[in-house]
Amino acid sequence: MNQIRKTKIQNIGRASRALLWLITPCTVFVYFMIIFFVLFFCFTSSGALSSTDLIFAILDQEEGFFRLIENKGLLISARAFSITIFLYLFIPCIFLLKHLKQVLLCFYRGDIFNTTALMHARKAYAINLFIVFSGIALHLIGILTVLSIKGRFEIDYLTDWASESANGLIEVAISTLLIWAFELGTDVNAEAELTI
Repeated sequence: MNQIRKTKIQNIGRASRALLWLITPCTVFVYFMIIFFVLFFCFTSSGALSSTDLIFAILDQEEGFFRLIENKGLLISARAFSITIFLYLFIPCIFLLKHLKQVLLCFYRGDIFNTTALMHARKAYAINLFIVFSGIALHLIGILTVLSIKGRFEIDYLTDWASESANGLIEVAISTLLIWAFELGTDVNAEAELTI
């Protein structure tokens, strides 16, 4: 192995170690958010806010979202809806972080283009696709719900959705290119090991 390649592998190992130090607090933060929001929606006072009222508040990006919930209270159906949507979006984040951690552990050990790292990278990629497309779809469903109830078209909702969708699709495109490069590198590495 030449010196330049060895230096690059060591640099990838150092960067992976630093990122591993960041993944653990991120995972703890996601667990904390899940526990906090589930408890918040379970123990908030009963009241008159329905699921559609919550969707209005989220899409209007009211600064007093939590104050609105505390002041008016939630119906039981709104609590169940909120907890379901929240868990639907945040539980995949835990699995995404788990697979990213496994990829970084492989990189840290110097196993950059191997099948184990590729397997975890593919799983992280699939979970990321699920999160991005679920977010886009849920946002669109929320907008359509609000527009059907209000009975009038508001361009602000669609421009917010379009910009967030564009960001998500750009992220997916970059992730796709990276996973293809990773697969190609793993194939080349496997072929090189067979010829040696």
